[in-house]
Amino acid sequence: MCEFDLEILFEDDNLIAINKPSGLLVHPSWIAPRSTPNLTSMLKEYLQGTAYTIHRLDRPTSGVIVFGKN
Repeated sequence: MCEFDLEILFEDDNLIAINKPSGLLVHPSWIAPRSTPNLTSMLKEYLQGTAYTIHRLDRPTSGVIVFGKN
């Protein structure tokens, strides 16, 4: 079970904006074990498909992050 929840701020057919909490990786990384929760994997599960990273935030940084849906 993941300690983080997706807080969706905006979603349409093309984009989804998420409030990324501090401490959550944006995508899998060599600096963390494979099982480490990450926003991209959580979003792919939510969308039941692909999520395209438009930009990233460092792990300790919180804030709005936008992903492409197509």
